[in-house]
Amino acid sequence: MLARYYDYIYAAYVGSAAARWADFVAELLEEVGARLVLDIACGTGAPTARLVERGFSVVCLDVNRPMLEVAMDKRLGLRSIGVFVEADAASLPFRGSVFDAATMFFSSIQYIGPFDRLVEFMRGVRSVLRRGGLFVFDASNPLHRDHGMGPVVWDVPGPNGEHLFMIDYREYESLRGIVLFKRLITIIRPDGSTRSYLTIDRVYMYTANEYRLALLQAGFRSIEVYGGYSRGEKDAASSRRIVIVARA
Repeated sequence: MLARYYDYIYAAYVGSAAARWADFVAELLEEVGARLVLDIACGTGAPTARLVERGFSVVCLDVNRPMLEVAMDKRLGLRSIGVFVEADAASLPFRGSVFDAATMFFSSIQYIGPFDRLVEFMRGVRSVLRRGGLFVFDASNPLHRDHGMGPVVWDVPGPNGEHLFMIDYREYESLRGIVLFKRLITIIRPDGSTRSYLTIDRVYMYTANEYRLALLQAGFRSIEVYGGYSRGEKDAASSRRIVIVARA
C-alpha cells in the first residue's frame, strides 16, 4: 500500500527532474537508433512515462507488484507504455539480445548487492542488449564531501485529505561501503489519527571507477561517466551523483 504514497511524496522532485533525465537519455537513445527500452526497477514509472512521451517503447520491470500497478495507471493520457513485468532485477527473465537500451533510475543499482553480484547483474543486462545497445544508470557518489548522511524530511499533501510526513536517514558503514537506508513514513488522516511505517534497506556504495571495472568485467566495451544528467557535467569525482552510460 505504500507505493501510492511514495508516488505522492516524490511527485514534486520527479516533476522538476524527470524531464531533464528524459531529455538526456532520449538524446543518447536517438543517437544509437534505439526504440525498445528495458526500464529496470521502474518503480512507479515517472521516468518511464517521460520516455514514452518521447516516442520510445518501454518494457517496465520491477519486483514490487504495487509499484507496477501505480506505473500501469500512468498509461492514462499516453499511448501504451508496453509490457509490465514483475521480476527481480538481479535475474532478468529474458533470452536473447532483444533490447536497444536499458535504464535504471533512482539509484536502484545500489540495491543489487556486493561487487561479484553487481558484475553478474551487469552480465545479465549485457546479455539482453543488442550490440551497440546502451545501459544508463545513476547512483550516489561516495566520494562527494557530503554524500547525504544527514536526515532528509519530506512533508507533502497526500490523497483523500491525508498528509504525508517522511524522514530518510542513513547509517554509513565506511569499511564495507554499505549504507543502512532507513525511512520512517507517517500518514496523518483528516481526523488526526496516524499510521507509521519503518523500512530499512541495505544500499551498496561504489565509486565511478568501481562501476567502470564491474562493467568491463561484464563485457561492456565503452563507458562514459557524468556528474549528472547533462553531457556538460563531466566532473563526476566531485559531484553528488554519478550517471554512467555503457555501450554493449
